[in-house]
Amino acid sequence: MKKIFLDANVVIDYLDSSAEDHTNAKECLEIIRRLYKKPFVSPFTFLIVNFIFGNPMKDKQVHKRRMQTFLLALK
Repeated sequence: MKKIFLDANVVIDYLDSSAEDHTNAKECLEIIRRLYKKPFVSPFTFLIVNFIFGNPMKDKQVHKRRMQTFLLALK
């Protein structure tokens, strides 16, 4: 079974609903899930996403829920 690598940019667009490519990233993740079950996500990707979304966000609970949503989408 082939593994598909999910880049940090796709993850960021998926989590940022105001991004131009949000719908593309969402469709991309749906296709990957349908064809390959689970994508491969580097641990470094989680660090990048946490840094980008976590630092400017004042409400840490919203950030935590957003990260949990992403992790559940990968299961």
